[in-house]
Amino acid sequence: SLQETLPATNFPELYSQGYDSVMASIPYWAQLDVIFEDETGEHVFNPQSVDPMDITGYNQNMSLHNGVVHTSLTWLNKLEIDIEVFVHKKVETLAVMGMSIRPINSPMNVTLRDSLDFQTSQRSWLKDLGADDEGIYMVVQPENVPTSKAAVFSSWDVEGS
Repeated sequence: SLQETLPATNFPELYSQGYDSVMASIPYWAQLDVIFEDETGEHVFNPQSVDPMDITGYNQNMSLHNGVVHTSLTWLNKLEIDIEVFVHKKVETLAVMGMSIRPINSPMNVTLRDSLDFQTSQRSWLKDLGADDEGIYMVVQPENVPTSKAAVFSSWDVEGS
């Protein structure tokens, strides 16, 4: 067996036939932070840790026609943020995120930070990470399954100003 026995299982008969199958997850791939400074300090919009009290006008829907998930919100009453995400139907390993950011009252400088955080993966081992002129990448392997690897690659383009 490639993996140890789990502390609990819903299917004990799997042990007599081999072993449990446990899914591993890749690092969160849609991490694109929006950062700006104003008179009160630096503000970071991070989809995983943003304070819900800082969000108004939140709306999210998924098209059953094309599978696109659209999220719109206003953050700190200063920026309108629209995010669209889709996973390709035929190329299951391909996903795309688009983000539109609009200041509400006046022009402002924002910084975008793209990142891949290994800590957001589950039951995986980090095999490689890095960056090049095209973007950032991370290679992970499910725990105790040396015959399998997954790569996450992220890049972005800025349009408009």
